[in-house]
Amino acid sequence: MSGLDELSVGAALRNDRKDSNAMDLSDGLIPRALKHLFSLLEQASIDVKTVVRASYCEIYNEQVFDLLNPGSGGLNVRWNARVGFYVQDLLVVRCDSLSDVLAVVAEGHRNRRVASHKTNADSSRSHSLLTVHVDRTETRDSDSGKSNGITRYGKISFVDLAGSERLKETKSSNAEETSNINRSLLTLGKVISALAISSTGGNAGAASVGSFIPYRDSKLTKLLMDSLGGQSLTLMIACVSPSAVALEDTLSTLNYATRAKNIRNKPVVQVDPIELELNNLRHENHVLRTENHALRLRLQLAGPMSNQSANQFLRQPSLASVSPLRRNQLQVLQDDHDKLTQRALVAEQRLQKIEAENRSFRQRQNGMSGPNNEMRYLREQVQQLQQREQELMQALVLSTKSRAAR
Repeated sequence: MSGLDELSVGAALRNDRKDSNAMDLSDGLIPRALKHLFSLLEQASIDVKTVVRASYCEIYNEQVFDLLNPGSGGLNVRWNARVGFYVQDLLVVRCDSLSDVLAVVAEGHRNRRVASHKTNADSSRSHSLLTVHVDRTETRDSDSGKSNGITRYGKISFVDLAGSERLKETKSSNAEETSNINRSLLTLGKVISALAISSTGGNAGAASVGSFIPYRDSKLTKLLMDSLGGQSLTLMIACVSPSAVALEDTLSTLNYATRAKNIRNKPVVQVDPIELELNNLRHENHVLRTENHALRLRLQLAGPMSNQSANQFLRQPSLASVSPLRRNQLQVLQDDHDKLTQRALVAEQRLQKIEAENRSFRQRQNGMSGPNNEMRYLREQVQQLQQREQELMQALVLSTKSRAAR
């Protein structure tokens, strides 16, 4: 709701029923969390526009599959500096109601790979990742009555981990499945251990200098990178058994959870830096307009328009005949003009920089050009302000010269 990333991880000993507890559509963890989310959205202010989107994928044999589009085949995990690791071409569905997102959960759960073996008749053969995006934009600022245009990008991720297995116990017919499950869980354990050591050393959620976090060793840890060691709130649910027969597995699961508990993240509200920069430029544009208006009011006392430069006029000997008071007023206006021009120049340079960065990013995003148009408009506004400032100063110079000649 506030633009934070959150992660819920389900971990269990072998053959435990944690997936049923999470996925049960009547009272499982995921439906309850989603019901709570939409109840909060219903209570939200009418001045906030909210868009909810969801995706659902699984990691099977170190390949990523879209559970909402089973025919798409294996998908690639890509990386870029702006979003980190992501699944390319993963279907993301807009959900306008609770029933929509529950339908996404049901469809994904139905397409997930399961199999039976000696110790579990309905064993998950993959890790699943349900991601719910919550984008919130204020349509009107509560103080000024105007929208600041900033969108906060919240995200909730639910991860159901496949349980580790021993072939001699499960008698599974697919040794490759078991091997890949155990390998990815081992890599996740290494990542958690490294992050826990880093956190206890004083770096919250980030690797200490010289340490190495093996995120790239598996698809699972790549996709959990921003949640485990980044700027998110993370919850791990460990399911254990009261049976003495499962003592070894219970201790292993608790040790796994204890290491995860030692990780310390620093949650940060997720805001698009381009939108933030645009908002700052809008504010600066407003400041320039305000100062320009103040300068115009001062010039109303000085007389008609002129085409002579203020800097040239200040160097003319005829200015000596102007009264000291008028000369001081002109100097103050000249100083204000110089400051305003400098700030406009800085704003122009910042606009050029952010425009170049935004153009490059939008080209990678199939040529979406909405923010480009807005920045082009802002740039034109700054140029118009600079031109008006020059005209106003020229008018002031001519008026002062005319009065001095009298």
